[in-house]
Amino acid sequence: MPNGANFVHKQLRTELEDYIKSQYFGKSPLLLSALSNHIDDEGLLYQKPFIESSPAYVTVQNGIETAAIEPWMKDYFLKLAEAGIGVFPSPFAHQISALEAATRGENLFVSTGTGSGKTECFMWPLLAKMATEARSSKDSWAKRGVRTIVMYPMNALVSDQVSRLRRMIGDPEKKFIKIFRSFCGDSKYDKSTVKTIESIDLKITGDYLIITYTGNGFLRYMVRIMTGTLIDVGTGKIKASYLPSILEKKDRRYAGHTAPPDGLFLKDVVY
Repeated sequence: MPNGANFVHKQLRTELEDYIKSQYFGKSPLLLSALSNHIDDEGLLYQKPFIESSPAYVTVQNGIETAAIEPWMKDYFLKLAEAGIGVFPSPFAHQISALEAATRGENLFVSTGTGSGKTECFMWPLLAKMATEARSSKDSWAKRGVRTIVMYPMNALVSDQVSRLRRMIGDPEKKFIKIFRSFCGDSKYDKSTVKTIESIDLKITGDYLIITYTGNGFLRYMVRIMTGTLIDVGTGKIKASYLPSILEKKDRRYAGHTAPPDGLFLKDVVY
């Protein structure tokens, strides 16, 4: 094999020998002559290479589709695979095993080698856990909090994995956000997240402030978040001048608190 491991080893060895001869012994023919007979001795500059032949990792055709996970989660991951943002329809067997084990609530220890897709073994369970909480534990998901802590040694692999996670969750076209919302929203409602608020009316009646929202639809917690933000403006926690920038950011974290549900009701439906 012209470009095999032995060929590369011999080439590196020859280049190293030539460098040492020219840089350190080129001006001394006597030393060069004495060295030339021994510089190539094994153990002086090199050891014979150990060549390890590793078997290819087993790929499972349509592995996501045949995985032992809930049907909605299969569709969720297949949509992510279709979007091309970090999920593969036919992954390695150990990636599927990791996803299945994680969804059963088991701990994982992955010890495969470089290039084996270990990143997916923690990234996919992370996505599954977030989706499960958002879909099944609405009250919990509505609360701000740390969902995952990833601890790393400081090496180049960290930057690669962090950038891959960012590319998946924060892709410029918001593919992940759209897919996540479509699977984790309340199926009773329209899956579109675009709603139009036609008017917001405020009226004080005795000790009560009555806020009436009129629109073509409402997302879960949408009215409570808007109400909490208005209250925060009124109490001085948020400056009114900040509201346009909060809307432009399109990031829930910058808005006000989620108001409690007490007193919230649907007044009228117009067709």
